[in-house]
Amino acid sequence: VCTPVIVVVDGNFRFEYLKYLFSKKQIIIVPLSHESESMLASIVYGVNSIIGSVNGIAVLPGDCSVIPSSIVRKLNKVFFEKNPNFLMPVFKSQQGHPRYVSQRMFNSLYQLNKINGSRFSDIFNKNMSSVLKVEVRSKSIITDADNLIEYQAIIKRYDKGK
Repeated sequence: VCTPVIVVVDGNFRFEYLKYLFSKKQIIIVPLSHESESMLASIVYGVNSIIGSVNGIAVLPGDCSVIPSSIVRKLNKVFFEKNPNFLMPVFKSQQGHPRYVSQRMFNSLYQLNKINGSRFSDIFNKNMSSVLKVEVRSKSIITDADNLIEYQAIIKRYDKGK
Protein backbone atom coordinates (compact mmCIF):
# COMPACT_ATOMS: atom_id res chain seq x y z
CA VAL A 1 0.00 0.00 0.00
CA CYS A 2 2.93 2.34 0.80
CA THR A 3 6.59 1.89 -0.15
CA PRO A 4 9.00 1.75 1.38
CA VAL A 5 7.55 0.61 4.69
CA ILE A 6 9.72 1.57 7.63
CA VAL A 7 9.22 -0.25 10.91
CA VAL A 8 10.87 1.28 13.97
CA VAL A 9 11.40 -1.18 16.83
CA ASP A 10 13.06 -1.08 20.21
CA GLY A 11 16.15 -3.22 20.73
CA ASN A 12 14.22 -5.90 22.60
CA PHE A 13 11.94 -6.66 19.66
CA ARG A 14 14.02 -9.31 17.86
CA PHE A 15 15.56 -6.82 15.44
CA GLU A 16 17.76 -9.35 13.60
CA TYR A 17 14.84 -11.73 13.09
CA LEU A 18 12.63 -8.97 11.66
CA LYS A 19 15.45 -7.81 9.40
CA TYR A 20 15.79 -11.36 8.06
CA LEU A 21 12.03 -11.84 7.77
CA PHE A 22 11.53 -8.73 5.64
CA SER A 23 14.85 -8.73 3.76
CA LYS A 24 13.26 -9.40 0.36
CA LYS A 25 10.43 -6.89 0.77
CA GLN A 26 10.41 -3.11 0.60
CA ILE A 27 10.40 -2.97 4.39
CA ILE A 28 13.15 -1.28 6.33
CA ILE A 29 13.57 -2.25 9.99
CA VAL A 30 15.09 0.54 12.11
CA PRO A 31 16.23 -0.15 15.68
CA LEU A 32 15.87 2.54 18.32
CA SER A 33 19.00 3.41 20.23
CA HIS A 34 17.08 3.64 23.51
CA GLU A 35 13.91 1.67 24.22
CA SER A 36 12.45 4.58 26.20
CA GLU A 37 12.32 6.82 23.12
CA SER A 38 9.02 8.56 22.45
CA MET A 39 6.75 7.91 19.50
CA LEU A 40 7.94 11.22 18.03
CA ALA A 41 11.60 10.15 18.35
CA SER A 42 10.71 6.85 16.70
CA ILE A 43 9.14 8.70 13.79
CA VAL A 44 12.21 10.91 13.41
CA TYR A 45 14.40 7.75 13.38
CA GLY A 46 12.19 6.42 10.61
CA VAL A 47 12.31 9.65 8.60
CA ASN A 48 16.10 9.73 8.95
CA SER A 49 16.30 6.22 7.49
CA ILE A 50 14.55 7.21 4.25
CA ILE A 51 16.82 6.91 1.25
CA GLY A 52 15.92 9.12 -1.68
CA SER A 53 12.96 11.45 -1.91
CA VAL A 54 9.41 10.81 -0.78
CA ASN A 55 6.23 12.87 -0.83
CA GLY A 56 5.72 12.29 2.87
CA ILE A 57 5.11 9.67 5.50
CA ALA A 58 2.13 7.80 6.83
CA VAL A 59 2.41 6.95 10.51
CA LEU A 60 0.53 3.92 11.76
CA PRO A 61 1.26 2.93 15.37
CA GLY A 62 1.67 -0.78 15.99
CA ASP A 63 -1.29 -0.83 18.37
CA CYS A 64 -3.66 0.25 15.57
CA SER A 65 -3.67 -3.08 13.82
CA VAL A 66 -7.19 -3.48 12.43
CA ILE A 67 -7.33 -0.67 9.87
CA PRO A 68 -8.40 -2.15 6.53
CA SER A 69 -6.06 -1.65 3.58
CA SER A 70 -9.00 -0.09 1.69
CA ILE A 71 -8.93 2.84 4.13
CA VAL A 72 -5.17 3.23 3.77
CA ARG A 73 -5.51 3.18 -0.04
CA LYS A 74 -8.24 5.86 0.15
CA LEU A 75 -6.10 8.05 2.42
CA ASN A 76 -3.06 7.55 0.19
CA LYS A 77 -5.08 8.63 -2.83
CA VAL A 78 -6.30 11.79 -1.10
CA PHE A 79 -2.78 12.56 0.18
CA PHE A 80 -1.23 12.27 -3.29
CA GLU A 81 -4.05 14.14 -5.05
CA LYS A 82 -4.46 17.02 -2.58
CA ASN A 83 -0.82 17.23 -1.39
CA PRO A 84 -1.64 18.66 2.08
CA ASN A 85 0.96 19.41 4.74
CA PHE A 86 -0.88 17.03 7.05
CA LEU A 87 -3.69 14.51 6.62
CA MET A 88 -5.69 12.83 9.36
CA PRO A 89 -8.62 10.44 9.14
CA VAL A 90 -11.60 11.15 11.39
CA PHE A 91 -14.52 9.00 12.47
CA LYS A 92 -17.47 10.95 13.85
CA SER A 93 -15.12 13.87 14.65
CA GLN A 94 -12.64 11.61 16.48
CA GLN A 95 -9.07 11.83 15.23
CA GLY A 96 -7.52 8.58 14.08
CA HIS A 97 -4.63 6.88 12.30
CA PRO A 98 -2.76 6.60 10.05
CA ARG A 99 -1.64 10.21 10.02
CA TYR A 100 0.28 11.69 7.14
CA VAL A 101 3.03 14.30 7.14
CA SER A 102 4.28 15.92 3.95
CA GLN A 103 8.00 15.96 3.24
CA ARG A 104 7.68 19.75 3.41
CA MET A 105 7.02 19.40 7.16
CA PHE A 106 9.92 17.08 8.06
CA ASN A 107 11.96 20.00 9.40
CA SER A 108 9.07 20.84 11.74
CA LEU A 109 9.17 17.23 12.99
CA TYR A 110 12.91 17.54 13.66
CA GLN A 111 12.42 20.82 15.52
CA LEU A 112 9.53 19.48 17.58
CA ASN A 113 11.60 16.41 18.52
CA LYS A 114 14.20 18.72 20.12
CA ILE A 115 11.60 19.99 22.62
CA ASN A 116 11.55 17.77 25.69
CA GLY A 117 8.18 16.13 26.28
CA SER A 118 6.84 16.79 22.77
CA ARG A 119 4.47 14.30 21.22
CA PHE A 120 3.74 13.42 17.58
CA SER A 121 0.19 14.74 17.97
CA ASP A 122 1.61 18.18 18.86
CA ILE A 123 2.59 18.84 15.25
CA PHE A 124 -1.03 18.31 14.21
CA ASN A 125 -2.42 20.38 17.08
CA LYS A 126 -0.04 23.27 16.33
CA ASN A 127 -0.88 23.21 12.61
CA MET A 128 -4.59 22.35 12.69
CA SER A 129 -5.40 24.92 10.00
CA SER A 130 -3.26 22.98 7.51
CA VAL A 131 -4.50 19.51 8.49
CA LEU A 132 -6.73 17.91 5.88
CA LYS A 133 -9.30 15.84 7.75
CA VAL A 134 -10.75 12.91 5.83
CA GLU A 135 -13.98 11.41 7.16
CA VAL A 136 -14.04 7.62 7.10
CA ARG A 137 -16.86 5.25 7.97
CA SER A 138 -14.88 2.86 10.11
CA LYS A 139 -14.23 2.90 13.82
CA SER A 140 -11.02 0.99 13.09
CA ILE A 141 -9.06 4.25 12.71
CA ILE A 142 -9.65 5.04 16.39
CA THR A 143 -9.32 1.48 17.70
CA ASP A 144 -6.11 0.48 19.43
CA ALA A 145 -4.95 -2.46 21.47
CA ASP A 146 -2.39 -1.91 24.19
CA ASN A 147 -2.10 -5.54 25.26
CA LEU A 148 -2.85 -9.06 24.06
CA ILE A 149 -6.27 -9.25 25.73
CA GLU A 150 -7.45 -6.01 24.06
CA TYR A 151 -6.07 -7.22 20.71
CA GLN A 152 -7.87 -10.56 20.96
CA ALA A 153 -11.14 -8.77 21.84
CA ILE A 154 -10.80 -6.49 18.82
CA ILE A 155 -10.09 -9.41 16.48
CA LYS A 156 -13.07 -11.30 17.87
CA ARG A 157 -15.31 -8.25 17.35
CA TYR A 158 -14.10 -7.78 13.76
CA ASP A 159 -14.46 -11.48 12.99
CA LYS A 160 -18.12 -11.16 13.95
CA GLY A 161 -18.46 -8.14 11.66
CA LYS A 162 -19.11 -5.60 14.41
